[in-house]
Amino acid sequence: MTWINDTLHLEAKLEGRLLPLPKLLAGLEMLTIPTERLEETLHKMLDANPFGRIMPPEEVRDGWDDFLEAPQTMDSHLFPQLATCPALKDAAPGTSEKLLECLDGRGYLNVALNELALCLDSNLQRTEFLLRALQDWVDPPGFFARDLVDCLAIQLRRKGKENGEAWRLLQEGRTLLERGRMSDIPQALGMTPKELARALEDLRLLDPQPGRAFEPKHPVVPEILFRADGGEITTVLLEKNLPRIVAERDLLAWVDEASLHPAWRQFRETLALLARRYRTKLRLARFLASRQKSHLVLDETATALGCHLSTVHRTARSTWALAPTGTICLSRLFSRPLQARPDLSVAALESALSRGRQEGKSFAAVARELGIPRRTAAWHGRKLGKIGGREKVTRHRD
Repeated sequence: MTWINDTLHLEAKLEGRLLPLPKLLAGLEMLTIPTERLEETLHKMLDANPFGRIMPPEEVRDGWDDFLEAPQTMDSHLFPQLATCPALKDAAPGTSEKLLECLDGRGYLNVALNELALCLDSNLQRTEFLLRALQDWVDPPGFFARDLVDCLAIQLRRKGKENGEAWRLLQEGRTLLERGRMSDIPQALGMTPKELARALEDLRLLDPQPGRAFEPKHPVVPEILFRADGGEITTVLLEKNLPRIVAERDLLAWVDEASLHPAWRQFRETLALLARRYRTKLRLARFLASRQKSHLVLDETATALGCHLSTVHRTARSTWALAPTGTICLSRLFSRPLQARPDLSVAALESALSRGRQEGKSFAAVARELGIPRRTAAWHGRKLGKIGGREKVTRHRD
């Protein structure tokens, strides 16, 4: 009698399999490429293809760059100011160029003070004096800062608030700010909640990265139109802003010709990629319009549309729309999820906290209703500036 072994065994085996990676990458590129470069990309994909031709957008045919002013660089903005700075009056030739080379894209110094002194062939004392003079001379304020705190301090000093509440919070409460321990600041610095709120508001009005204002600008071409129709929001694809692929009818009778098979396949694949791009963006926009009164998170949207989370994220970041409030990126319509409850967005929590305060509810009561920790509700409530002197926030474990 033959023995039958009915146990399961796991065995490792190497297997070669052809994955459709090139097609996946091509689809991803077609989905996320900016609209102003879409026509150029289609021309590259269908170069010398006899079965179709690319029709440019109806609204713009001479190039999107004609609608932009020549961008001003950070160097071109700062160089004339350095040339007129009194502290650089007797400086050696080329000092201004060396100083500009020591700035990063934010407008901060990208070298230490001793390295800057070595670059300028100067001593530390003279270099520190020069740095202070530049910080007090250059506009907008904040350039030549050593770090974020220095950048904000420069702007407060230029506004004459060197001894104000925001200055004190920045200098004495820096460690607590970096750790997010907002509830400990009033006791540590002897500030009232109102004084803390005013200090935070002054800091919010400052520019943390003045150099970003001089980054190269690029045109934004909307693909979607949100239109108010009564109490509903309708979604339309802005076809006039988009290129099209038109088939050459005279050549369709030759699709069975063996020598033209590669060109015909390439034409169909490109057409399918372009259609998928428009369809995906339109589906996402319509879903967002249907949920305009909700605070959406990416996970919920991806599940509802049956798409991968990264697909929704990339599509939202690369799609611009015309809305009644102006031109917006679809990614702005999403809110990040709460760590304590991923199905609830931060915007939805803040909205619930605002309604709760109007109804006389405490943050703890709102937290119980939403099923989140009390300290999470209290932290976001403090961000909204809703805490009064009557409410005491206690820290506890989740």
